[in-house]
Amino acid sequence: MAIVIEEEKRNGGRWFSFGIALITLAILGIAIYYLFFVKPELISSVVPVKLRSIDELAKLNFDPQELISSNFFRSARQLVPPPTLMPAGNSSPFGVF
Repeated sequence: MAIVIEEEKRNGGRWFSFGIALITLAILGIAIYYLFFVKPELISSVVPVKLRSIDELAKLNFDPQELISSNFFRSARQLVPPPTLMPAGNSSPFGVF
C-alpha cells in the first residue's frame, strides 16, 4: 500500500482569485477610460477681463525708475538674509564626513 499525503482543498480559492482579477481589471479599465477618453475641462484663466488680449498688455507703460524711486519700494525691508554659500566637498579627504 502507498501512503498519499495531500493538502486540504479550499473551495473558495478560485472564486477569490477570480474576484481579485475582476476588481483589478475594472480599476484598470476605469483608469484607462479617464486617462484617454475623457476630455478635461480647460482651466479658467485668472487674468482680469480687461487684460485678456495681448495687445492691451503691450500698451502697458512700465518705468522701472519710477518703481525704484517710489516710497513703497524704499520702505521695504529684507526679512530673510541672503543665502550663504557653503564650501563644496570636504576640505580633508581623510576627515570625517
